[in-house]
Amino acid sequence: MLWLSFIAFIWAIYNPSRRKGELLLQARKRVFVNMLKDSLFWVCLLLVAYSLVRWLNNGINLEYNSEETVWNVSEALVPFLPSAVKSSGFFEFAASIAFGLVVMSCKYSLGRNARAFYLVSAVFLASLVALAFFFSYILGVERFVELAKCSKSLSSNVGVVFFIYAIGSLFAFSSCIESNWSRNLFFLMLSTMTLFVSSVIYSSAYEILAFLISFLVAFFLLATVSVFASSVVSSFKISISALISLVLAVVVLISALPGEVMAEKFPYLFEQALFQDGFLQERGVLSDISLKIWGANRWLGGGLGTFPLELKFAATENEYHSISLMQACPLNGYWHLICENGIIGVSIYTGILLLGFIALLYRVVKAVVNSVKSIEDDDSFFDFATPSFILPFFVVIPLCVSAFVSSSLMRVDVILPLGAFFALGISSVRGEYSPK
Repeated sequence: MLWLSFIAFIWAIYNPSRRKGELLLQARKRVFVNMLKDSLFWVCLLLVAYSLVRWLNNGINLEYNSEETVWNVSEALVPFLPSAVKSSGFFEFAASIAFGLVVMSCKYSLGRNARAFYLVSAVFLASLVALAFFFSYILGVERFVELAKCSKSLSSNVGVVFFIYAIGSLFAFSSCIESNWSRNLFFLMLSTMTLFVSSVIYSSAYEILAFLISFLVAFFLLATVSVFASSVVSSFKISISALISLVLAVVVLISALPGEVMAEKFPYLFEQALFQDGFLQERGVLSDISLKIWGANRWLGGGLGTFPLELKFAATENEYHSISLMQACPLNGYWHLICENGIIGVSIYTGILLLGFIALLYRVVKAVVNSVKSIEDDDSFFDFATPSFILPFFVVIPLCVSAFVSSSLMRVDVILPLGAFFALGISSVRGEYSPK
């Protein structure tokens, strides 16, 4: 992941998409200067520094004191710096670098066709992984069968990653049609179907509901926007392609999954409760414990991966007997985030998210205003952006909703598509509007 992102970044700087009449050297200078001026770049750099310190300061461990016959949590090498449990933090550090490189590359270096190629390629590669996960489950490989059960003791579920790419595939349909790549629609439909199937298999019922609603809303909104931004024919092609993918996915799920598994994934269709018995009560207990853990170190948090360790000491005897012995998260991604990262870490994460939204909304508002000013000369009001500019909303919102019951928002493999799709959405809005 890290080396691929480095190669992509170097290529984006060396050979960026050029504007009309722009020389290659001018394009390189424009991309480099714009990156340095972007506050998002510096916040991403801050995230890399934070992750690096946390990785190097990863000495936290659960140790047995034989003299006092008790278990203790050993502190990190430097207690007043961001930290992590022993032998952890590297993947998060690598992901933070990859995140910054991919965001900057997608935001400044890619033109319309390059954005379409990136989106289609990302969806296709993710579908290959989803296909491997699907067959591993069907063949009964124990590890994958356990992952598909989505135990509440797990911190997150891999299906969320597939859902993100499935939503991205909707906009890949639009990008293919805009770039006249209609011959790729068949493979894209198969990719969407595979991603959707694996996302259902490896997600909890609540997450499936949140992302399914987002998927359907994104589908209808994309079809509507495409009518005005492109044409009725384009909208029809997008709608038919997405519907065929969805129908095929439903057929595969019904054929491949036993009835009891379908009832676990879609309990509301079988007149069952959305959450397991005792889930909300256990979540409330874990929230109270999380508050105590965070209160012990409000600014830096306990450290990456420390929640399962701190849980054993922060819980009272009654609380400890009412939760799972193998609990890895507080059944609330927001509590998990602040317990392990504190106010400083959470501020960095939310700062990146807010800056991304501000950059997107600013460009949209500016482009709309310029488009309105030019409406007399050009009837294409919706020419200010491609439909992909709404993609970030349909990735971030369901992720934030799912975070109420899981820590999927903190997954390393969620970071890259989240950042890439956000940057693609921003770059899909025209920086300057000029009438035809």
